[in-house]
Amino acid sequence: NLIPEIPIGDYLRDLLRKSLLNQRGLGINSGIHHSTIARLLSGRTDTRLKTVAALLEKPLPLDKAEIYQVVIDSVPAEIKNNSPRLVYREEAPVITGTFNEQFKGYRIARHMCVRALGKKIGLDHSVLYRIESGDILPTFRNFASYSYVLGLNTKQVETLLYTVLTT
Repeated sequence: NLIPEIPIGDYLRDLLRKSLLNQRGLGINSGIHHSTIARLLSGRTDTRLKTVAALLEKPLPLDKAEIYQVVIDSVPAEIKNNSPRLVYREEAPVITGTFNEQFKGYRIARHMCVRALGKKIGLDHSVLYRIESGDILPTFRNFASYSYVLGLNTKQVETLLYTVLTT
């Protein structure tokens, strides 16, 4: 089943061209199997957050603004159309700690309960509780929606993504 809202495949195609890598080379550099990269390029899968974080961390020549743009562009249209967005200033502090501590901290900082956030991003509140407790990681689509609805800035998104790699 194709997931058209996630443009990660488009970004990967462009970046593969710019970096002169092929799918296998990207897989070797990122530690991600080339068949997973092929699925991402074709849009046949909702990407695991850890997979995207690994791709953005090492082998692809992306700066912070480009990483942020990949995340924001991956937010489904229905969420963008239904959620007014207040973005933290770039000088706003970054919450530290584990991924789940940061995830929960940004929700609390916006004074939003789990049920309200779940409703805004189209995710059952029980899944959000599991993410906040550290039981699971969100998919990339859910992470993008969460970041968009809570108005996370470039530094905050980058910190969360790279914390995933150490979780």
